[in-house]
Amino acid sequence: MSDIEEFINALGTETHLDVPTNVFGTPQVTDNSEVKKETNLGPCQWVIGADNEYWGASSTRLNLPAGMYTLEISNTRGPVFTKVDLKTDNILILPDTKNEKILLKIQKFLAAEHKYRALKQLYRRGILMWGPQGSGKSMTINLIAKEVIERYNGLVLLMPNPVLTMNCLRLLRTIEPNRLIVGILEEIDEIIRRNGEADLLSLLDGQHNTDKIVYLATTNYPDRLPPRLVNRPGRFEIEKIDMPNAAARECYIRGVLPADLLNDNDLEKWVKDTEGMSIDHVHELIITMFCLEDFQYEETIKRLKAMKNVVHVGSDNKLGFGNHNGNK
Repeated sequence: MSDIEEFINALGTETHLDVPTNVFGTPQVTDNSEVKKETNLGPCQWVIGADNEYWGASSTRLNLPAGMYTLEISNTRGPVFTKVDLKTDNILILPDTKNEKILLKIQKFLAAEHKYRALKQLYRRGILMWGPQGSGKSMTINLIAKEVIERYNGLVLLMPNPVLTMNCLRLLRTIEPNRLIVGILEEIDEIIRRNGEADLLSLLDGQHNTDKIVYLATTNYPDRLPPRLVNRPGRFEIEKIDMPNAAARECYIRGVLPADLLNDNDLEKWVKDTEGMSIDHVHELIITMFCLEDFQYEETIKRLKAMKNVVHVGSDNKLGFGNHNGNK
């Protein structure tokens, strides 16, 4: 059974709010070079307003620095992009897992812009990752974010609120019409529950279609998603993320621990004993044994297995994928 067929089997049965934005004058631009730390230096140039009005402004730049951003609307400043720290040094590509496959899909898409332009098509893509909690969806997002930021000078935007996001994208595309954007819709089922289906659909393919963008969505519960969100071809490519296999768990352990801390025999035992566990479980094992120095290995494995087993088993006998329909 393909990922898409399995996803469909897991599916259940099936007002826009305008956030006002301020009208800004166009500030003159100072140096656009990257700086290690940007601070508000106070007024140092003039904003050109309407009716021959001018007022002081601090330093400006042509482009946002590449990175990950949260979004908000300020009553006085309009859309605000806040850069957040994304630690990418220890992000691993795990062998024989979907994170490597999805990264290759994104790279292929990013290399195909000229083909979209030749056909006069909107240059965008969406990938919806589903699977049990801890299977590696967030790790895959971080891997793609690292690639987009470091290799393509792109922007990664966290998008928990569709209406707010649309207002921020409108400003971003006014200032930077050709910047590569990756939009993160983690726990998309929760985004729909909090904001409504219509607003999300308007963000994805409404009248303000955004060009040169990749949407990355995740869910632990595909049965909570409305059919019309996933049934439209081209909106999302669906990828199931399974728990990491032995090769992936071994790669993760080797990637986190220095070689002198774990001999080959212990490594083999760790990989065997964590069968069916998530990367989060393996990480907890490492932290418990080496950071907290709790050397009761068998007790730790027993505790982690008990945690793994406290997972909802749905009517389809798949971990974490029962017929919830939003009810506890």
